Amino acid sequence: MANITKPLGLSNVWANGGTKIDPGASKVNIGWVVQLPPYEYQNWVDNRQDQAIAHISQHGIPEWDGQTEYQGLLSYTQGSNGIIYKCIATNVNKDPSNALNSAYWAVAFEVFGSVQTVSDALAAHISNYQTLSNIGNYPQARSNLSVYSKSESDTRFAGLNGSSAQVFSVAVATQPQHAVRLGQVSSLLTQATESTLGVVRLATTGVTEAGTDDLTAITPLKASNVYLKKSGNLAGLANYSTARANLGLGTAATANVGQFLQVANNLGEFYGNAAIARANLGLSDSALYPSNTWLIRTSNLADLTNPAQARINLGLTAVSYADPNIFLYKGENLFGLTDPATARANLGLSDSGIYPSNTWLIRTANLGDLTNVQTARNNLGLGNLSTKNVYNVPGDLDFSNVNGAAGWQKLPGGMTMQWGQGPALGDDMSAIVSLWIPGAINTVQITAIGSPTSGIGPGFMTDLWTTTSFRVGNNYNSGPWRPFTWFAIVYTG
Repeated sequence: MANITKPLGLSNVWANGGTKIDPGASKVNIGWVVQLPPYEYQNWVDNRQDQAIAHISQHGIPEWDGQTEYQGLLSYTQGSNGIIYKCIATNVNKDPSNALNSAYWAVAFEVFGSVQTVSDALAAHISNYQTLSNIGNYPQARSNLSVYSKSESDTRFAGLNGSSAQVFSVAVATQPQHAVRLGQVSSLLTQATESTLGVVRLATTGVTEAGTDDLTAITPLKASNVYLKKSGNLAGLANYSTARANLGLGTAATANVGQFLQVANNLGEFYGNAAIARANLGLSDSALYPSNTWLIRTSNLADLTNPAQARINLGLTAVSYADPNIFLYKGENLFGLTDPATARANLGLSDSGIYPSNTWLIRTANLGDLTNVQTARNNLGLGNLSTKNVYNVPGDLDFSNVNGAAGWQKLPGGMTMQWGQGPALGDDMSAIVSLWIPGAINTVQITAIGSPTSGIGPGFMTDLWTTTSFRVGNNYNSGPWRPFTWFAIVYTG
């Protein structure tokens, strides 16, 4: 079974503030008969009661919660650490597992087995007391009892005995201060080895010189005759040249010390001929100057005596020692400006500089980037005619007959431009012109453009107006036939 969580609100008593009537023992005995309480409420009450009962059944003692008012010296609860606590002072929301709440809670029971541990320790203490075992300070205890130790008694009794005929039986000696048995002494009088104590044989000078016998001891005299003494500093060597060769020493080992530079003199031997020594070392005259003559690399120019003059010598301006925060860095792309609005004003930029590029019309787009073309035409005061094609648009402008010796064009407002040449060969000095748009003619304005043979005639006229045509003529009636070019503006109503 999974861990059952303690429900919240157990301190809220059902119907604590409502009307309550004691139904009597008989009603309690038979329960609900006629009345039917709302099943949702009854289910909730029963569920909470069952859950609380299950929690108590599982844990034995309910877990602590922050809502219950625990009564001092009466309430018990189980902390989050699994320990049972007893309430020692009435409280609400004082977690017993928190050490800071020790004024309200105390551990209710000892840990199982702790009393037995104390009992066993007490029994051992009584046993030690009765037998004087495990006394921590034997000398003090003996002093308190005015008695001797066993070793003190043995020493005292042997010294008081005084009889040379008295034989003492002793144990096998294991410490330097122990008495030694005769048999133990006899067993020790054997040939000594590296692992066994015993007697030894003394080596002769020849044996010492040969150095091959491992069963004899070398006396100091034999060692002095064969080996070099540390205090003699190699004075006993029979052949110094051979010794130097064996050590790998060259002739410098026997040379006069005056031939060499002495460490303690710090090259003082060169006094009087130091220039040659410097030349042999390849040193220039800069070696003669004190160290503070030069700039130290690790000082990073901090040892300049006059930084201002140094900057002048390097050709540096005041920018070189100014605070870098007063400049803008190219890589920051003007990010370091402290007041972008003032910077734009100093550059003579208007507020248009802060709007994105799609705020404006691009010149090369030729108004193709307008967001609403119709609204743009309205703002320009353009009517529907602005969207019409001027060629072959019935009811509007018609320039389909622009080219040619004779033709017409429709103009706004009901006017028509017409032009042509006339008259035909053999006719009089006039020509009949058909109207492009039939209708009653209100006005005809006509003028001459020119004559290919004799220039502009003396005058032009129109008459014979109908709903389909009119006549155009030249007032110059004398002389031979002359063709002419005419231009007329006709308004029909």
